[in-house]
Amino acid sequence: MRRGIMLTIKFVSLLCVAAIVSHAAAEDYPQFRGAAANAVSPKPLPTTWSGGKDPTNVRWKIALPGEGWSQPIVWENRLYLTAAIPSNEADADKAGPEKHTGGYGRDRGDLANLDYQFQVRCIDTETGQEIWQRTVKEGKPPSGRHSTNTYATETPVTDGEHVYAYFGMNGVYCLDMDGQVVWDVDLGNFEMRADWGTASSPTLLDDRLFVQVDNEQQSFLVALDTKTGDEVWRVN
Repeated sequence: MRRGIMLTIKFVSLLCVAAIVSHAAAEDYPQFRGAAANAVSPKPLPTTWSGGKDPTNVRWKIALPGEGWSQPIVWENRLYLTAAIPSNEADADKAGPEKHTGGYGRDRGDLANLDYQFQVRCIDTETGQEIWQRTVKEGKPPSGRHSTNTYATETPVTDGEHVYAYFGMNGVYCLDMDGQVVWDVDLGNFEMRADWGTASSPTLLDDRLFVQVDNEQQSFLVALDTKTGDEVWRVN
């Protein structure tokens, strides 16, 4: 399973490592695995940190609701992340991804019967204060997922003008930097092997947003116009 920041009701902390924040102002982290998509930092980063009573290399720490395997991205002094949050707080323990790495600890269909808020959040990198949050969709997911996956696994991407968030079969959403939804696209609901769920993060090139949609019916790659969300082309 890909590495990201796991947000659950039981583990609700986002740590901001001080050296990373200082570095972010000089070079943004706009997509999965960074600006060059290679997970390599041009500057040294701390290898240890602690958020206890005597914090080491930690500038701030905040609590976050919901679930998400997606990575946060950074543009200038703002951090953006996605999360799937049960609409009913009483469902929080049912919804969080399990900690083991295989098998099915519960009925996958139960997860699709819960109402979720699919959110994009913006946080000030200097202070950890939330600047805005936007629920782009609320309701039941169209499909189940594996008990160790989440409904917010894909990392968002930004070009500095908009933030593009892909929640798998729950849709693609384009927001401006103030959190207003500019457009949204439903790419369809397709059968997944054993309801594993989706994971591929979108990527940008010029005025195109590229989304890979793997599934058991007909996998495809689609290019969307970043201004309108219109489909430019699709290839199986």
